[in-house]
Amino acid sequence: MFTKRNIVALLVMAISSMAVLCFHSYIGSMSRFVADDYCEAYIAQHFGFFRSIWYWYISWDGTFSGSIVDWLLIFIKAEGITFVIPVLLMIWVAATASTIYLFLSQEYSSFIRVLASITFGAMMVFVTLLISPNVPQSFYWWTGMRSYILPVILFTFYWFLFQWFVFKWKKGSLYLWSILSFCFIFLIGGLSETFTPVLTIFFIGWIAFVLLTKKPTLHDRSFFFILGGMFGAITSLIVVVGAPGNTVRQGLFTPPLGIFEVFKISISAFLVYISNIFITPEKIAGVLGAFLATVWLGSMVDHPNKSRAWILPVILLAGVALTFGCFLPAAWGLSDAPPDRSLSIPSFLLVATISILGFSTGSLLSDYITSHKLDVIRTGFLIITLACIVFSAWVNMNNLYNGRQVYIEFSRKWDTVNEQVIQAKSAGKEVVHIPAMDSWTTLDKPTNNPHFWQNICYSDYYGVKIISP
Repeated sequence: MFTKRNIVALLVMAISSMAVLCFHSYIGSMSRFVADDYCEAYIAQHFGFFRSIWYWYISWDGTFSGSIVDWLLIFIKAEGITFVIPVLLMIWVAATASTIYLFLSQEYSSFIRVLASITFGAMMVFVTLLISPNVPQSFYWWTGMRSYILPVILFTFYWFLFQWFVFKWKKGSLYLWSILSFCFIFLIGGLSETFTPVLTIFFIGWIAFVLLTKKPTLHDRSFFFILGGMFGAITSLIVVVGAPGNTVRQGLFTPPLGIFEVFKISISAFLVYISNIFITPEKIAGVLGAFLATVWLGSMVDHPNKSRAWILPVILLAGVALTFGCFLPAAWGLSDAPPDRSLSIPSFLLVATISILGFSTGSLLSDYITSHKLDVIRTGFLIITLACIVFSAWVNMNNLYNGRQVYIEFSRKWDTVNEQVIQAKSAGKEVVHIPAMDSWTTLDKPTNNPHFWQNICYSDYYGVKIISP
């Protein structure tokens, strides 16, 4: 069913998507320590593994897994940050492609499955970053990356484990795999206060859907796996919400509002987020292209049983509900709309919803439309898809290329200042005056006040007092 024309189309989509990701990788390679990174690296090195986790848990917030990841900074060091984003992008695409590979029908050749998996894996990552409002803070910045992008990468890998366990790996203890599911989701939930409540709702809803649509048995592998995930999500939520540090941090913000105000803020922020996607041509094209591409792919797969039409509104409503749910924690904790950097998580959920909805729609079309008419529809979808993806990728690449200079200049300045501070410390100086460290993150930077939190973080990290204009 996959003709030469279809293979060429897959190659065009793959090359377009991966070209954009290469630009992200290039810009991400100019990332350096900024703002909170200095504090996290110092605390991890000063207190060690367990004490650093406990320090942040009792003094700032409950995202315990974030503190575990920060401990890696001891080995990565500031100089190694330049490799983090390129490596992470490869892992993200590989995890997404591997998940799709297991999902695709085995009736196709290995070449087709690999090509389709890489194409759609790269495209989903590309579109997720495309519609994310603040990629510099959510991806290029270490603290933002491990809070908002790393959770979705690990959650993608969780789906790979789920499919591997249910459909491929028939050996091993059912209960051990359930414990693995529990631990994996527990750790993912500990990375982000935005994602943890959504994870919990997702697994509870999934379990409820399974119980309503079928009767699980003691040998139902998928049920026990997701049951382990549900308990992992609930436990993680309890641990995150119960952190003593939440009270400390909450003192810096407006006290929580009533439930109606929280929903009002969330709805307003959600509508702004959605409207910003639909007023930007390259974002519209990317979303439309991803949807039509998955419709096309779904229509290419033969199914032994006819698809059920009622599943489409269920997927759509569930996806919108989970996406909207990402706005509630910030509205409650900050009494304000969530920061743009946190919206990479709803962007991931939105792209996942669009992809699943598109594939299901394609499956439905293949079940109820004759082969001749379906070929015409596929051709039309393929032409529109290619136009949308190529246009969106081209505009996105141009935007990234034209904005590269600010990253280049900051990386050069950071390297110079880093060397300056190290040399000054080696020379026995007690105070080092550095230039203003304005960065593309627009986050706080050192000032002429030695008691400002950024000055303290810089000073602790380097072991010498830092003063800046």
